[in-house]
Amino acid sequence: MSEFLEWDWVYCIGVDGPKDATAWGEAMKYFRVRAENCLIVGDSPSSDIRPCLELGTPPRNTVLVDGLTWTVHISTLPDEVWQIGRLDQLPWLGHGEVLSLRRF
Repeated sequence: MSEFLEWDWVYCIGVDGPKDATAWGEAMKYFRVRAENCLIVGDSPSSDIRPCLELGTPPRNTVLVDGLTWTVHISTLPDEVWQIGRLDQLPWLGHGEVLSLRRF
């Protein structure tokens, strides 16, 4: 991660607790940013993306890193949620065929 960001710009969710809207809200407070101004990146539709949508993050500001999703984490998401295959594709968000909008 340090190749891309300073560690002061990173807030980890769910290390020792639940990944829910409360935890994501704490991260937003840490960065002093409102939900509608966040870019959320996660690998769980139900624990990363869905709670942020509930807090007001626009679907177009959310990125699902596609991987092996446990059945418990499957959730229906809006069509506007971005999907990438790997984190190194994040800088290319919106450029070419690297990223796609997909139904979940």
